[in-house]
Amino acid sequence: MTVSVFSLVMSLLLGTVFILVTHLFRHCKTFVTGFGVPLILLMYGICVLRMVLPVEFPWTVPVGLTSGYAGFFETTYFHEFYVGIFSVSLFEVACWIWLAGILVNSFVFICRYFGSRNKVRARVFYKTGELYEALEAVTGKKNSNIDIFYSDCVESPMGVGIFRKMILLPAVNYSKKQLHYILLHEVAHFHNHDTLLQVATRCFCCFFWWNPAVYLLRRDIEEIMEIRCDLTVTKFLSRSKKKEYLDTILWLIKNTGGSVNRITPNASTPLFHNMKEHCMVERFRIVAAEKKCYPCFCRFLLTIVFLCLLLLSYSFILQPAFDPPVADYSEDGVGVAVDTSDSYILQEGDGTFYLVLKSGEKIPLQDETLDVLCSAGYRIISSREVR
Repeated sequence: MTVSVFSLVMSLLLGTVFILVTHLFRHCKTFVTGFGVPLILLMYGICVLRMVLPVEFPWTVPVGLTSGYAGFFETTYFHEFYVGIFSVSLFEVACWIWLAGILVNSFVFICRYFGSRNKVRARVFYKTGELYEALEAVTGKKNSNIDIFYSDCVESPMGVGIFRKMILLPAVNYSKKQLHYILLHEVAHFHNHDTLLQVATRCFCCFFWWNPAVYLLRRDIEEIMEIRCDLTVTKFLSRSKKKEYLDTILWLIKNTGGSVNRITPNASTPLFHNMKEHCMVERFRIVAAEKKCYPCFCRFLLTIVFLCLLLLSYSFILQPAFDPPVADYSEDGVGVAVDTSDSYILQEGDGTFYLVLKSGEKIPLQDETLDVLCSAGYRIISSREVR
């Protein structure tokens, strides 16, 4: 496997295309219910893999493009200009800007992550035996590794942390039934490792900060995580219990959200924070609807199709193609057909090189043309050998 500037550009282009296509599938009304959340997450995993793995395999076939594609590389990669005493290309400048953006975004993310986490822990109110009894009823463990607190700095129930897990609740009065469904939801997030997925997604956005498509991916994954969590909670619930669960979410939306000192940590899973109305409507529709999944064969077939598309995307690589300088082959501007079987490169004693044709004609070669012919397999014969 090799990595080149052309494989990097291919990964960025195809990864972006994959994200946009998956985004369209994600917002198809019947796709989520028909094919399921795991397949969508797999599709987004393929998008991420294609973008972060810019390699050429031994079986990758180069495809040469002229005109605009070649002109783009000619301007940005091959053409260099001077900045003081340094010779740089636009591509190198873009890479330095990209790297600077990664460092700045990563620094901001880390500061916000630890800053918001510390603020949240400093502003927790209290925990009661009632909370731990409700948590024990949900987890089935008397001493789970999850802490639970009331807090005045959150507007929605949320799970926080990857290793030190914590559930934060707005400081309002809950019925036992409401508290049960809220904790079911947040514990399901921890069970699905959603806080870790949140951090991984934001790191991905920090790395490709300049690409608008990655923010579509982040938003879609946040929405899909909530849908997966809803389905995890309601998987074995009766229709009446599902209604109670949805009523609890509606009650939370109406009776919370008034926090003045609101804090939302990066690695957190708010139950409804910052969700647009159409997303909430979709969540309710999916939970309330009867399951109408497509047969397993259809889901398996679509999975195979996307995996094949991933492999197919590595089977070729677009490269700029340039015509060789005509002046190297003929003074009158007419090209000359040459072949390794009847032509060779002659090296004179003064260090100059000529292409000797079948007819015996000698054509002087420039350095860049000499490199191309040598890589194509032309023999180099010194003038002494000819004599």
